[in-house]
Amino acid sequence: MLKSERKSMRSMVLVTLGLMAFAPGTSHSQVGRLKSSTKPTVSSISPTSATAGGASFSLTVDGTNFVSGSLVQWVGSSTSSISITLVSSSQLKATIPSTLLAVPGTVQVSVYDPGKGGGTSNAVTFTVNPVSTTTSNCVNSIYGDCGDPYEGLGPPPNQQAISACGKTIGASGNYKVSQNIGKDPTATCITINYNTTHVNLDLGGFTVAGAIFDLSGNGNTIYNGTVTCNRDQSAYPQACVDIYNQITSAQARVHHLAVQNQHELNGVWAVMFEMDNPGAYAGGGSGLGMPCRVDHVAMTSITGTGVGNRYGGIESQGNCSAEFDHNYIHCTGGLLNGCQGMGVGQIPFAYLHDNEVQMDAVSGTTQDGRALMCDQGAGVNGTCDIYNNLVFASNNRAIRYREFPAGCPGGAGPWGVQHGKVYNNTISNSEEKGRIGVIHVGEDDCNLMPTAINVYNNHIELNGENGIVVVSANGVTAYGNFFPVLGVN
Repeated sequence: MLKSERKSMRSMVLVTLGLMAFAPGTSHSQVGRLKSSTKPTVSSISPTSATAGGASFSLTVDGTNFVSGSLVQWVGSSTSSISITLVSSSQLKATIPSTLLAVPGTVQVSVYDPGKGGGTSNAVTFTVNPVSTTTSNCVNSIYGDCGDPYEGLGPPPNQQAISACGKTIGASGNYKVSQNIGKDPTATCITINYNTTHVNLDLGGFTVAGAIFDLSGNGNTIYNGTVTCNRDQSAYPQACVDIYNQITSAQARVHHLAVQNQHELNGVWAVMFEMDNPGAYAGGGSGLGMPCRVDHVAMTSITGTGVGNRYGGIESQGNCSAEFDHNYIHCTGGLLNGCQGMGVGQIPFAYLHDNEVQMDAVSGTTQDGRALMCDQGAGVNGTCDIYNNLVFASNNRAIRYREFPAGCPGGAGPWGVQHGKVYNNTISNSEEKGRIGVIHVGEDDCNLMPTAINVYNNHIELNGENGIVVVSANGVTAYGNFFPVLGVN
């Protein structure tokens, strides 16, 4: 090989790997051919930014004098994996792989025409933003959407980008929201189809306006962002994040989210599991893979707007055994009626632990709120353990066990014996009165509720009113609880 030929080949290799990627079907010989061209110009690119660690996306480049064989230069990159589609002489589409989004910073994007008379256009700046580190919904680095949503593993591979609402996921895989999406909080933004399992839905730290409706649940995970919606009971989904199916094969999990439902009426929640029938997947005990789990989720209600009963943060009802841990729920004060922090109903097993619930004082209502609630039933001898929680109760009940045996208003039981352990909880600023207690077991004016509930080692800070109240229930044992102020009944 001649010396001049070696020099020419070496130069071509440097240009190919250092500055550009070939369009599909473009060969090395095409790059070298001579043709009459005019130097391209770039007027704009869209989008102009992305988040570090994000999924691959389509970049639109607008300008003039684009021709077949034009290349998009991502200056400073050594990749050759950018694929290019010529839309017209004034527009190119370039697929930017996720590998180019690994490090925050700025890059210069330009278009290169290898033909005779062509050349390199002006450059336009594209920004790779750092991952958001906002802690507005993180409390004491423990509760709410705190910590690393990837839990030390980093983003999963091959994430498919979701850039707009209206997305229906029909296949297993990894998905990632690439920007803030949605304009209508009453709409359903993202749907996971029936029988679509093992979906990893990463919100990418962005905000989704509209509900996320998971019609499968099995092995699916929704995490890392903010969801705001305005859903009521008129149609499904009835929550901002709603999982609706039997869990038959693997855990359904929601974690590291800030969620708010703007509606706040009867039966409307931020996160809800709804199961018509029990699934075959039972999981284990606390920390061992319960079928339905919510952790590191933050919810703050809207001040003074709630006019219904039993709406609020997180609920699992109808047969999905659940674990709720490390969440932060704030039921704001005013005319809120019956705001619930977290509740479970008609499920075999529940573990509510290591959460913080802030219950502001309410007024002018027919019902106070409940921070942590267990409604057992569905013909099972349910177990609901509540422990290691921090509750600011005000004039609300901090912990509530309830059941509707036969003969109760709205009841159809008997449901069986309700089991539970209530321990190591810290409850402060408590002002419950009458036959209502900070820890309240049983249903007033109702038939006897059979229980096997132990209440022990709790720190209950009272403001001169009731601590532990048992109404129409038997089998409740209380010992070793600490009441630091006077006025305990």
